[in-house]
Amino acid sequence: MSSTAACDASKYERLRYVTENFQSLQGLTWVAVGGYLALSESDKIPGLALPLWLKLLMKLLSIGLLLASVRYIPKYYERRFGSVEWRFGPSSAKCRSTRSHS
Repeated sequence: MSSTAACDASKYERLRYVTENFQSLQGLTWVAVGGYLALSESDKIPGLALPLWLKLLMKLLSIGLLLASVRYIPKYYERRFGSVEWRFGPSSAKCRSTRSHS
């Protein structure tokens, strides 16, 4: 196997890995959701007295993070990396195309 063929095979495997695990590789969305949860629940920490302005700021930031995780981050991923269309039954389609060429 030549080095070019090995390089092409590794690129193919990387592409396959990314397309098969596309949804689980989008970690920035989960960071925003975690930030939302941390900020929205921080006022319930026992013994922590926060001023009203800080509580309001934390609520606004948590709402902003939630909005970003639902709206802006998915659009960023689509612009940056493209999108993946789900296909059902690729193995049967592959079998049909092989049979028709035989």
